This record gives sequence, structure tokens and C-alpha cells, in this order.
Amino acid sequence: MRHDAKRGSSRGILAALRAVVRATASLAPLLALAAPGAAAGADSDAGWVTVWTSSPQAASGTFTDQTLRMIVSPRGAGSTLRLRLTNRYATSPVTFAYVHVGRRAQGAALVAGSNRRVTFGGARRVTVAAGETAVSDPVRLDVRPFEDLAVSIRVDGTTGPAPVHLIASQTSYLTPPGASVRGDEEDGGAYTRTTGSLYYLAALDVRPGRTEGAIGIIGDSITDGVASTPDTNRRWPDVLQRRLLAESRRARLAVLNAGIGGNQVTRDHAVFGDAAVNRIGPDLLELSGLRAVVFLEGINDVAGNTPPRASAAEIIDGYRSLIAAARAQGLPVMALTLTPTAPNPNLPGHTDEQAVAVRHEVNHWLRTSGEVDAVFDAEAALSAADGSGVLGAAFDVGDGLHPNDAGMRAIAESVDLAALLPLACRDAGNGPRLAGPAGPGAVRVDDPCRASPRLPLRPAR
Repeated sequence: MRHDAKRGSSRGILAALRAVVRATASLAPLLALAAPGAAAGADSDAGWVTVWTSSPQAASGTFTDQTLRMIVSPRGAGSTLRLRLTNRYATSPVTFAYVHVGRRAQGAALVAGSNRRVTFGGARRVTVAAGETAVSDPVRLDVRPFEDLAVSIRVDGTTGPAPVHLIASQTSYLTPPGASVRGDEEDGGAYTRTTGSLYYLAALDVRPGRTEGAIGIIGDSITDGVASTPDTNRRWPDVLQRRLLAESRRARLAVLNAGIGGNQVTRDHAVFGDAAVNRIGPDLLELSGLRAVVFLEGINDVAGNTPPRASAAEIIDGYRSLIAAARAQGLPVMALTLTPTAPNPNLPGHTDEQAVAVRHEVNHWLRTSGEVDAVFDAEAALSAADGSGVLGAAFDVGDGLHPNDAGMRAIAESVDLAALLPLACRDAGNGPRLAGPAGPGAVRVDDPCRASPRLPLRPAR
């Protein structure tokens, strides 16, 4: 199994996605899209808020007596954390022999003395059945926005195909097969291999802390950030998070990225994951402390990643399913218009006249239907200044489809914080929300977006 992410040049984004499909095509019969089971060993959910998430999309690749050191960048703050390890899409159970979490210094090395053992129901080993998710015991460790953590996961023996988020835009590390180590090593010297994917790790929650709620964003490669500069946290949800953190009264909201490259609103794909309408539950609605749902997705339905190409009516029906699922939990729903494209004969399904016509029809519905609580105009933000309606060259990574770092910033800046904040800080009855689902010991927050001291913030790299 090749573990290194396929990054290539800016013009190779779609080629990389297609290569992933080819490399994993033999796994398609294994990818029975099993619904996730109940979380094992979960502490009471009261007061927890998810501050980082990554959506698994398939089961791909195996590991033999190895430790995976996954690098994650939390979007919120707390003094205690817990991890969610998933075995979704797998066909066999997996046993994690040792799990640790510590503060990342550089590369695979950790800040001395920061590494903590993670247990599950008091045990340092946990077996997770196929399709299930395990939630760890609480771990005392200070968590701050954009301060990297390293989650080390040791597996003994040979695993079955592992749940994976293929293009993480973040380098992680692993030991060679047969060199399992234990995960408590802080110097990082044993982690001689790199990967641009994430395996097994689904989410990180915190409590208590300044972060009291989360905004969940579901989307495709544009939200996933596959064309942004790797290892810099310049995806558009990252930029939105920095905008919130820059204003003290908005620093209490974490922005969660549930994007998957190649994903569609209405149709499943063996590699690009369950359709958004099918994965919104496990990928967002089952997370902790969720305040609102935002979506930016549909361009791959337009292109027909899973044939045939979808009509505007089909995509809109998918949007209505997303809206209904979120509102069933009392959550407001916001959307961004589909982003513009520039003609590219190599990507006709995304950029030809039919694609443009369907995209315009979908965006007209978003702007005029009134069926979502707020709409932010990413199309206008990325359109060329000459009025042609195509993706502006200054925002184009080079394929006529994916925004570059400047485009990511423009998308994030199209989100009106004055509209976002009142929606994300209310409950279904327009009153105060709890920091996490109601339950024994839950603490009521009168104003989850009230002013608070600014948190130290790591600048964009």
C-alpha cells in the first residue's frame, strides 16, 4: 500500500483523485457502506464540544505492527480532551494496543513531557468492531486553536483495510511495518515514513474551555482543501475559523471541516464516500456541541462523479434532505453558492455549458427559495472581475475548478459573520443553548458567543 499522499502540481488535483480511484478500485467490493455503530466506552456527552474532525471515506490499505502518528490541528480550546477512533467502512475488527496524544513540536517530534496515554474504559487496549466507533476516556491536556497535536495509534499484527481520509493536506507519520514501537516516544525518530492521509482518527472533543459550540461544514474537495497549500491550514474553513478567533466575542465557536474530495450530495461513491445526504449524521450531527450546519457541495453531482450527471432538481432535493436532517435536531442551516468554473476540456463535466447551466439553476434556487437560514455568495466572490462569470484567474489553482489559497480566502470572506453569528448562537427556540447536548451535569451558557479574552493564535504558515 502506498501511504504517501499524491500532491503533485497545482494542475494535478483531479489527476490525483483519479489515481486514488485506480489505486483503490480493487477494494470496491469491500466497501459495503455500513452504518456506524454506537460509540463504545463514551464518557457522558454533557459539556463536550468537538473541535476537530475528519470524515472517513473508504477502507484502504493495511498496517502490520506499526504506529501511526496522526497530526491534527484543533479549532478550539479546552483543558481536557477525548478522541474518537473509527472503524467505519472496515470489514474486520481492529485492536489498538496503545494510543497516545501529545503536543507536536516539529515533524514527528513532540514537546517534551506533553505526551499522554489514552485509555478506553480504563484499558490501554481497545478492539473496535467493523463499522463501529470508540470514544476514549478523558485526557488532561491543554488544547488551543491551531496548536498541533500528535495522536499516536499502535496496531499489532496485520489489520484489514483501514478507514481513511485520503487527502488531508497535512503530513502525518508512521513507523515501517514490523517496527511497532509504543507511541510514547517523544523524539519522533522511529517515525520514518510520511503520509498525506488520515487513518482511524475521526474526531477530537474538548471540555471545559472557552470553546462552547461548533459550526459543521459539509462539502467536497473545495471544502476539504485539496488545492490549498499542504501543511499550512489554508482551507477556507480554516480561514473562517481565523476570522472568528480574531474577534473575541466569536472566539467560542469551532469550525469543523467535514469535506471529502470528490464527494457528492446525492450519490455514494466507493472511494469518494457516502453521499452527503447519507453521511451528514455520522460526519456532523453525531458530533458534540454542534450549533449550526453549513454546506458547499454539488459540483461533483453536476459532473456525474457517480454517473449519470445530476439535474438541478436532483441536487436541490438533496439539499432539502440535508436541511431536514439538520432541522430535525433544531439546528439552523446555511449554504454557500456553488463556485464558478473556467472552461477546461479535460474536465468537461465540471466546466462545460451543461455544467454551467445546472450550476446557475442551483445557485438561483439557493439565493431565492428562502429554504435555508442564510446564503453566502461564494460564486460572486470568485468570479472574474470582467463580468464573464468564470472563475477568476487570481483564484484558480490552474484547472478551472479548484480555488487556490487566495480563492480559499475569498470563499471564507464571503461568509457574513453578522448573519452567521446569531444563527450559530441560538437554539431552535431562539434562546440560549447548552454547551453540548442536555444531560446530567450539563452547564447552561447564557450567551455562548459572549465576549472572552482572545486566545493565542498560531499565524497561518
